[in-house]
Amino acid sequence: MKSKTRISVMALLAFGIWTACWASDIYGTPNEEMTAKQKEMLSALNSDKAEVRAKAAEKLGVQCCKQAVDVLVQMMKTDDVASLRIIAANALWKIGESRAVAEIKEQARIDKNKTVRTTLAAIADKFEKGEKAG
Repeated sequence: MKSKTRISVMALLAFGIWTACWASDIYGTPNEEMTAKQKEMLSALNSDKAEVRAKAAEKLGVQCCKQAVDVLVQMMKTDDVASLRIIAANALWKIGESRAVAEIKEQARIDKNKTVRTTLAAIADKFEKGEKAG
């Protein structure tokens, strides 16, 4: 039952992030310069607290912050918490940076957690098909 709840929460999160990215497409492209808040969130990805890292990754994905791609890729590859590796990959998909798809595919192949491998493979597949997050 926990996995169904987790998947439902992830689906709702993905829809919310997609909506934010869609709105930014309609109402204008965000400035290429990082805001102070984005810099703060980028720094928060290195927090010792998993919940802080999760919120920061989600927010950077919602804001389609391309400057966060490298750090999110690293988080997806190395975070000790499996759900955070999924959140990082999901944020990368939301951002839509095509260079991240190869990294997601590779991690989907080698991750030690089966749920992470399966979820990342699905994200990579949608990414390659050009599907927008949500």
